[in-house]
Amino acid sequence: MPDYPIKHTRDNPVGYRSPLDRQMKYQEVTLKVDGPSSAQVAEEPIEGDKQRQPVAYIPGVDTCIRGWYIYKDPSEAQIKQQNRRLMIFFHENAGNIGLRLDYFELAYKRLNCDIFVIAYRGYSDSDGVPDEALIKKDMIHLNNYITSQFKHKYYHAGGIFIVGRSLGGAVGTYLASINELGAKENYYDHNFNGIVLENTFTSIDDMVDVIFPFLKYLKWIVLNMHWNTNALIKDIRSPLLIVVGEKDEIVPSDHGTRLYDSAVNTVLKDTLYVKDGHHNDTW
Repeated sequence: MPDYPIKHTRDNPVGYRSPLDRQMKYQEVTLKVDGPSSAQVAEEPIEGDKQRQPVAYIPGVDTCIRGWYIYKDPSEAQIKQQNRRLMIFFHENAGNIGLRLDYFELAYKRLNCDIFVIAYRGYSDSDGVPDEALIKKDMIHLNNYITSQFKHKYYHAGGIFIVGRSLGGAVGTYLASINELGAKENYYDHNFNGIVLENTFTSIDDMVDVIFPFLKYLKWIVLNMHWNTNALIKDIRSPLLIVVGEKDEIVPSDHGTRLYDSAVNTVLKDTLYVKDGHHNDTW
């Protein structure tokens, strides 16, 4: 994998441009999250859904987030429909979703799971610029998309699991928290069977104390994103696994411990400490 960040998947080396480079079936997904008709979502029809028509979007006017649905044909995978599982993957800060294809290929082939990954606004091939408040708004669209497209296929089969790495753990925790709270109020369907957080920080504010300690008392001036995972994780009831790389050179291992302690409402939780795990290769 390239050791330098690349913005767009089209600029990646061969082998990292699309799942087809790894002989994995996939479909591109586009969700419209802002624009003149932003209440509608531009949904690319996925496998087996011939009736759904994508909503037109206007390049340069509408804001769309983009990703991939990577899937196996149950007959080819030699797995029964009732055993199909789906990973909803939330990526780290650097690079693009194509640079995660090594990881996706392992999950696809070894775990026999389908994968859905979408790039946050301002990342990879998605429109816009990174903004915490707007990314959180986008997660409402994403939650509705998961309900309409995936729940009937996976939730009562092998399950739907959030897997978030680093920043992705914060974004995934937010999605899970709004889904949990919405399900409690009968506003949303409950979508997730479990959550995995890998090398996820408690908050960006806490990370500033670690990486830029001289800015500790100026955070309120310089920070425009906070991603307070430690506060959100209290809303999670789904089973939770926290994976911690003991050699993580960016996020201190005690952040995982603190997240575990803060997850007071989950029905089941555990922590996996990986002895030689670094920030980007723990699990």
